[in-house]
Amino acid sequence: MSSTHLESGRFFGSTLARRRIGDLMVSETLYPPSLVIPPHDHELASICIVVDGAYDQRYGERNRACMPGMVICHPEGERHANTHRSASVRLLCVEVGRGRLSSLREAANVLDRPADFQGGDLGRLGDRLTREFRRGDGLSNLSIEALVLEIMVESCRSVAPASLAPPSWLARAVDYLRAHYAETPTVGDVASAVGVHPAHLSRMFRRHEGCTVGDYVRHLQIGSASCRERV
Repeated sequence: MSSTHLESGRFFGSTLARRRIGDLMVSETLYPPSLVIPPHDHELASICIVVDGAYDQRYGERNRACMPGMVICHPEGERHANTHRSASVRLLCVEVGRGRLSSLREAANVLDRPADFQGGDLGRLGDRLTREFRRGDGLSNLSIEALVLEIMVESCRSVAPASLAPPSWLARAVDYLRAHYAETPTVGDVASAVGVHPAHLSRMFRRHEGCTVGDYVRHLQIGSASCRERV
């Protein structure tokens, strides 16, 4: 089944309010009862808080029941479909610009995989974010930005740790470097070749190879051993 691609700021529901805060786009959206939303993906990664109503969501091979108070993390390009229940659904969604996400991913796996949280610290942060968005005074934008960052930090801490095994694309990245090191490829070149984000590639390469991509290329150019072999 084909998937609809939605650009930033576009949703299947009716947008009640919207605010841009730097590279964050915050939207409050209302959906009618019993709405069936076909498979789709969004241009940007997002955090959604279920304010009212409930719906069932299919993402990849998994299902989640989305209930009031739930905080849902959608990575960029995640394909999902929704079936809304008998009451209207109200969502507060924060779309995160690629520049902000790239800088944060140098430190953590922020919004790089689907996740959802009900209650606890994240539930309280989601409730505070909703109230702050509706408040709209002179300090609310600053407070919203701080709350979004806190939600991203807490979501990273709450999900299961990533596998210690190297990702499947890492061997292809190494092969690409060995084939093209004389051309001094950039991180972006390698990332494009293997189909991952440059920041994610940099972090995983350093973790599993013991050095940066630049250091690895330097070793190849001078005929040195690999980073791990030098340890």
